[in-house]
Amino acid sequence: MEEKQLQALANEMAKNLKNPQDLNQFVSVRASRLVKEIPLQHSGRDSALFAF
Repeated sequence: MEEKQLQALANEMAKNLKNPQDLNQFVSVRASRLVKEIPLQHSGRDSALFAF
């Protein structure tokens, strides 16, 4: 996306944010959805990050 498109998208999403609690809820929901969408890659290098 170009900078102009990203700014328009951010402006549209910000219309419903009235206070800091709204922003926190928005960020929390988006972050949890993003984490669910990121596939965990099973390579030797990645799995080493989770070895305890």
